[in-house]
Amino acid sequence: TSVHGQVFNLHQIVVDKNEEKCEQRTCQKLAKEMANMFSIAIDSGKTGCSIDQTRLREIQKLVGSTYPDYLMGKNSYQSQSILGKLYRNALEFTKKRSSDSTVKVLQNGVNCNVCGRICKNERGLRTHKRSCDKKKKETESKISSTIIPQAEHMKTPATPTPKFRIIDRLMKNPDGEYNCPNAQCGKTFKPQGITPHVKSCAKEWLKQNGFSVD
Repeated sequence: TSVHGQVFNLHQIVVDKNEEKCEQRTCQKLAKEMANMFSIAIDSGKTGCSIDQTRLREIQKLVGSTYPDYLMGKNSYQSQSILGKLYRNALEFTKKRSSDSTVKVLQNGVNCNVCGRICKNERGLRTHKRSCDKKKKETESKISSTIIPQAEHMKTPATPTPKFRIIDRLMKNPDGEYNCPNAQCGKTFKPQGITPHVKSCAKEWLKQNGFSVD
């Protein structure tokens, strides 16, 4: 820290602590001395006068090296002066505003609903979505061209519906003859004669079993 900085910081500590309990903090005897010392340090380039380094070290020992928090030094204490209160209020406001801005960005939906990327603003989102949607379509097209032909190749051929003959649906007796399905008929026939008979005698049965009746 330069001499100017040392004097300035010490002056701020004196004014902030106000150990002399002055109504006007800058009216403390030591505060006035530090203000005069600061003026000498500033004008030393023109006047050739320099501050009393011995006195500066004495004041440093007297005041210490712990700064009020609004000076943002490494070693600091929470200042109860108006400057300290304003400083902490400003910090709180900045943190809250930053948090609210983050929430607002997410709520405004500037994150891409395709890939999830978060854009700075709506304009950036629109620019990004054009390229993102294009990539999505290209990917879907490649997947479709790979899967669809394969699916067509793997199609199972339709199984033909078996055609039944009338004789296949009839009851066969121990003698190897077939009974007429018309209960009112009751006749039996050999295999070569049963089909023509059923077509003329058991038309209702034919309909019930899915055979066409001429």
